[in-house]
Amino acid sequence: MSLRFKKNINHNAIIGLWEIDPEILVGSADLNLSQIQLKRLSSFGTDRKKAEFLSVIKLIQNILDLSNPVDVNYNVNGRPFLDALDYKISITHSGKFVAVLLSKDAVPGIDIEQVSDKIAHIEDKFMNEDEMKSAEAEGEHQNIHRVVVWTTKEALFKFYGDGNIIFKENLLLDPFKFDGKGVINASIVVRTMNKKFKVHYEQIEDYILTYVLG
Repeated sequence: MSLRFKKNINHNAIIGLWEIDPEILVGSADLNLSQIQLKRLSSFGTDRKKAEFLSVIKLIQNILDLSNPVDVNYNVNGRPFLDALDYKISITHSGKFVAVLLSKDAVPGIDIEQVSDKIAHIEDKFMNEDEMKSAEAEGEHQNIHRVVVWTTKEALFKFYGDGNIIFKENLLLDPFKFDGKGVINASIVVRTMNKKFKVHYEQIEDYILTYVLG
């Protein structure tokens, strides 16, 4: 298990990426977990889910340089929060990575997704016609473009945190050209919010990582 990177986005926000090592389960007794964490760990049905859970705990502890792991709790809508720290948090995992975004002031949203063809098969479920045309115009990059759209909308969904979102109608992206790393102009348009955001994306190996602070 290892910290791939830790970045200070600004004075109040930190992003961290961790590569999962399944052997973390072998050494879980040395992690000094709380009773709450041990109970949550035992609730996961697969070793994969347990490794993701432990990796998130280690990542938070590592990027904040804490002596003990902290408890991650969840509200009724599934948004994670930290009782013991003055940080808002968003969490994501895909394939071999987990990532967290911590912020002292702004609400965070983060997502990571491994690039694959499966997104192309469901594009009409989360992309509107303009977004699909923007992807098609990318030629050889159209599949990775779709993955950027997906992760951008997932990050916005996590930022919003209140459910009841239709991705293709309520989460809207301006046209963009994939460039490996960049900023996308996007909007959340719902009854209670009509707001524009700048969402950052970055390709890391065959993964796309996106995040937003609002």
